[in-house]
Amino acid sequence: IKPEDYELLATKHATSKLSDFGDLTKLATFGFRGEALSSLCHISESVSVVTRTPDQMVGTKLEYDKNGTLHNTSNCAREGGTTVTLSALFHNLPVRLKDFQKNKTREYQRLIRKLQAYAIIHTDVRFVCVNQTAKGRSTVFATQGSKRLLDCVTSVFGAKQKDALIPIKLECPNDVELEGLISKASAGCGMSSGDRQFIFLNKRPVDVPKLTKALNEVYKQFNMHQFPVYFLNISMPTDAYDVNITPDKRSIMFHNEKVMVESIKEQMRIKYEPSRGQLSNGAGSFGPKAGRGAKKQAKGGADEVAEEAEEEAGSGERDAAEASEASEDDAGGNASQETSVRSKGRAASTHAASRPSPASSSASQAAGRSSQERTP
Repeated sequence: IKPEDYELLATKHATSKLSDFGDLTKLATFGFRGEALSSLCHISESVSVVTRTPDQMVGTKLEYDKNGTLHNTSNCAREGGTTVTLSALFHNLPVRLKDFQKNKTREYQRLIRKLQAYAIIHTDVRFVCVNQTAKGRSTVFATQGSKRLLDCVTSVFGAKQKDALIPIKLECPNDVELEGLISKASAGCGMSSGDRQFIFLNKRPVDVPKLTKALNEVYKQFNMHQFPVYFLNISMPTDAYDVNITPDKRSIMFHNEKVMVESIKEQMRIKYEPSRGQLSNGAGSFGPKAGRGAKKQAKGGADEVAEEAEEEAGSGERDAAEASEASEDDAGGNASQETSVRSKGRAASTHAASRPSPASSSASQAAGRSSQERTP
């Protein structure tokens, strides 16, 4: 942070990124620094910033009050860069503090996801996320700044995720390009939920619900039991969209969103089409990495076939028994007594069965009536 920006650093609506109104149409940063620091000052007891530029000999410690006013400046040892420290977060908002403490696990996961998004897409920056607890410090994730997207994804989510991804690069109308990594369509390469789906716009983490829906729909045509994992960056001219919709700049207004989404959807369908034959060969097509849902479906299908075979075999035996009994009924008086005994035995057997067929029940009733009519 340059010395001339110290005074206005945490004041409301202050920014050093815009020189005139026209700069809004070609904004390439992540937002207005003053919006974030000013808000943090209002919900913290104090905010301190330690910064040093490459041409400075020592660092500078800046202390701001709750209104964002600079009230103390001092020199300190510091490497190049900036550190922001908050004290007594939500001290003046007891209800918010209680809710934050009650849902700290949820808030922690949301924070980690935001940091993961920046760490993945900024391949030229080394990120280290550390969690400080009463038990000590632990590293949540760390990237190496190797300038390769796949290396950053591996550093954040582990080597297992690396094997399930394939590179993708699509060109769409209006100078739009989609590039990144996405799951293979094979069973076991996706996930049971969509919590590893990241979309960036000119390396800015954003939410594009229509594109997310389109990608999930295409993927489920080839792997219906899982959601795709993807890390996709959309490159387009800065005047083709508007990021000033919400303060966090995650909601985007595209000028030609429908054309872009349909183009990406169709190209993704074409890309996955060669894998369709590998997934349509029944239970035997699932490999050792197949997901539990796919394996259960295959096992369930085999069980249903076995049950149908058993039912057909039982039906054939009952038909043969009925035909034999019908021929014995025509033999005469002594045969009628045997028919009566068989009818009772068959009725007991039918009662023991879990699902008697209507044909066997009707035959039993007819045989019973026949025996009663012939009995003296």
